[in-house]
Amino acid sequence: MGHLDPGIVMRMKESNALLGTRRVRKDGGKAFGEGNQDGWDFQVEFLQPNKVVIVDDINAYRFFGDRIFCAPQEDILEGMQSIVFGLSCIIHLLLELYLFLGSPRLSSLIKEQYRTSGEIHYSKIGAQTRHLIVERLPLFLHEYPQSHSEVPLNWLNKEKNFIIKVFGKLLVTKSLQHGDICDSRSHEAFTVAKRDGNGLIKLWLAGNEVNMYE
Repeated sequence: MGHLDPGIVMRMKESNALLGTRRVRKDGGKAFGEGNQDGWDFQVEFLQPNKVVIVDDINAYRFFGDRIFCAPQEDILEGMQSIVFGLSCIIHLLLELYLFLGSPRLSSLIKEQYRTSGEIHYSKIGAQTRHLIVERLPLFLHEYPQSHSEVPLNWLNKEKNFIIKVFGKLLVTKSLQHGDICDSRSHEAFTVAKRDGNGLIKLWLAGNEVNMYE
């Protein structure tokens, strides 16, 4: 992108130059975060780059896709597959352009807060889950050199570095702040992971059953 004339770049940043799509619920459709794509239409507009968001957090998009205009995604452009080759490559180049012109990533606009009910002390589920993670994590990481891992396995094995707590319920509140848009939405979760900088890793579980997918 560096070969573009600075004057052209500035005009693109200040004009409605980029395509954005926003989900619009069909009449009688389900509330946000529910159902599948059949319950939504898409509103399409050309906007200034800083008003178009790059979706890098699918979970957040599920809750706020009706509040923001987003850069094109593969599922939106898939109808072009019969005439366009290398669709994934094209989308990657498009997103690079959006970033270059100042479109923010969705993850940078989201903040999360967590609330819990009472802690369930001495839970067998917590101990079993920790053992399972430490035991099976090497299976997922065996293709990657230890030097590339942010969390070395021998570090994670130490009790003080990785703790699990179990609560009756977990409530996650996601807040979106983007220009004039300010919105918050809450949902119950089975699992929440947190880390204090480069230190302690905390995994919170809800109830006496573990959703292994989450």
